[in-house]
Amino acid sequence: MGVLISIISFILATIFIIRKIINPEIFIGWTSIIVVLLFFSGIQLILIGLLGEYTGRIFLSQNKHPQFVIKEKINIDRVSDNE
Repeated sequence: MGVLISIISFILATIFIIRKIINPEIFIGWTSIIVVLLFFSGIQLILIGLLGEYTGRIFLSQNKHPQFVIKEKINIDRVSDNE
């Protein structure tokens, strides 16, 4: 989601800057504030996603319980000789 917002903010930044060049009557500072706000919102979402990913992986590595349970074994008699 963060990457998507960052890409959209880059596209919108280009549009807003072109509009500001074409129409100088747009309020001073509006373009730069909107562009910076959109860009850093996307960056924050990317970093929060990375933080959540690392936290989840740390939890899974520190948790000694199995992450799944095998309910039923099928064809257990056909084990190869290599094992």
